[in-house]
Amino acid sequence: MPVITRTFDVNDMVKEVDQVIEGFLAAAQDEARKVMHTLQEYLQEYPEYQYKPWNNQYHSKKQELFVKASMARGDWGIRPPYYARRGAMARSWVYSEKLQKKSSTFTVKMDQRIHSGRGVYVQGQDQQHWRMKQIGWPTPKSVSEKYFDKELNKMKDRLKAWRP
Repeated sequence: MPVITRTFDVNDMVKEVDQVIEGFLAAAQDEARKVMHTLQEYLQEYPEYQYKPWNNQYHSKKQELFVKASMARGDWGIRPPYYARRGAMARSWVYSEKLQKKSSTFTVKMDQRIHSGRGVYVQGQDQQHWRMKQIGWPTPKSVSEKYFDKELNKMKDRLKAWRP
């Protein structure tokens, strides 16, 4: 009776599978890194300058029209932006990662030493000043809510297309 007998070395197969898994995990870490760098870029964007009165209202419609027309002509005393933007807020957002075999942690956080502690009043989650919110400075929560799911779905699509 004809018989086919083959011996398979399971250890070799396990090594090959481990190499494929390690390759996939490395690709997943690269994709997660891209997502976090994208979120960091969103936090580093400065809001476009817009003039808003402090109490969020003009004294009259005439004053509002005068201010807007003067700014449009460029003869308003305060030309936007009226303060120097040196990029300190953008530089204060730093990226860090802690890579491990089973799970990796990627973090984007504000480094208080760079902006001497005032950054929390501009982009802080709980301490953001109402005026900074009115101007449009993003907070980590607003950026996360607005962009994270979209970036995560892009990451998942790229990982589905991954091949060893």
